[in-house]
Amino acid sequence: MPRPEPCPHPFPPKLNFVLAEEVRRLRRAGMSVTKIAARYGVAKSSISAVLKLHTYAPPLVIAIDLEPWDRGMLRELAKEDDTSDELLAADLLANAMDRRVARREVSIQESRLVRGERRRANAGASRR
Repeated sequence: MPRPEPCPHPFPPKLNFVLAEEVRRLRRAGMSVTKIAARYGVAKSSISAVLKLHTYAPPLVIAIDLEPWDRGMLRELAKEDDTSDELLAADLLANAMDRRVARREVSIQESRLVRGERRRANAGASRR
């Protein structure tokens, strides 16, 4: 038996991507989750889901689950650099990806050299 088509939700959402950014800004400014939830007429769990990027995540967000020690280290480093945890994490990820791409380019060049040497060696052996 085929599954019935889902019904659209009867009520429009109370939050959207623009309001989610406002929720994150208010929380960074120090407002409590309870007050933010009351302000928008939603449950605290809805605000928590927005803050944890479970819902209404900005485009191109990569969520990385860090151990508490790693998260603390990231916060310390961000504080030293006078930047946000998110920007520092993005910079670290970008640098790691750049290094990996550079290593891959080097390994590709090395493999081309090795293949070229093999071809020359094979060509020399076939002449004999």
